[in-house]
Amino acid sequence: MTVLWLTLAECGDDGLAGALEARGLEVARWRAPDELPGDLRGVEAVVVQGAAEGSSGGSEREGSEQEGSEQEGSGPEGLAELLRAAREAELPMLALGPGGEGVGGAAGGEAFAERVAAGRHHAMTRAFFTPRAVGWEKKFPDDLPLYRAAVELLGLGDGDTALDAGCGTGRAVPLLREAVGPRGTVLGMDLTPAMLREAVRLGRAGRGGAGGASFLVADCLRLPLRDGVLRAVFAAGLLPHVPEPRQALRELARVTGEGGRLALFHPVGRAVLAKRHGRELGPDDLLAEPNLRPALEASGWRLTRYEDEEARFLVIAVREPLSGRR
Repeated sequence: MTVLWLTLAECGDDGLAGALEARGLEVARWRAPDELPGDLRGVEAVVVQGAAEGSSGGSEREGSEQEGSEQEGSGPEGLAELLRAAREAELPMLALGPGGEGVGGAAGGEAFAERVAAGRHHAMTRAFFTPRAVGWEKKFPDDLPLYRAAVELLGLGDGDTALDAGCGTGRAVPLLREAVGPRGTVLGMDLTPAMLREAVRLGRAGRGGAGGASFLVADCLRLPLRDGVLRAVFAAGLLPHVPEPRQALRELARVTGEGGRLALFHPVGRAVLAKRHGRELGPDDLLAEPNLRPALEASGWRLTRYEDEEARFLVIAVREPLSGRR
């Protein structure tokens, strides 16, 4: 899988190529007047270097990332068709102007590289979970009491809003709904549509008195939620499946109000899970308490409870006041 780099004219890139390669992405370069690639098989993103003025689309939220588009009739023969195919395939695209503008500096290059790397990770995650969605919970029939105990520690009350981040088939949804009552709101977010379809099939969709959640396909690195809208976040087994877990912690903090709580949970401890997956725990594991505590603090959370036992892994953190962030 590669990033297709189309060079129409040489210009600076503010380190974008290096940022892509640092994330394990291969950069396949094409330079005019060579023959253009015939298709986009294996391509994960497209960069157009030396693009004409006006050949870039709207900016992202950070103001640094642009979505490339072509000017009809401009550039080498076939370029317009190739870029149109990239847009239809919803590939990340970036246009660099003749003077190197378009990346938004080193930070902009990093942001685009992170987006491309996340896209690869998304595809791998969906490829793993999609065929396993139906019948997923039958593999873990005895976990519900552990889920209930973890949800209770969020301290939710009637009318609160809670997010099940990486909800899968929505096992925690009925427990969260019970905690917030019919006036509350439960959101279930997952990256894999097949998991959410299974949650709906299991009767876990619905609002208020219907006893379920509103489900959405979303990336926990870029949640489509307003700042401070949540009272609590429940995340079962989420961070190991996220390409940038520290960024995920920051994003979860952004959408959680002051004093809100975060539960990081798994129905078995780290050592048991590592053995199950045939790997050893290393000192760099983010979920180890010496690593997780500072990561939470840097993201706007204060760790209040840490348990890593054979029977469960559980972390509770409280959203700090904005003035208290380091």
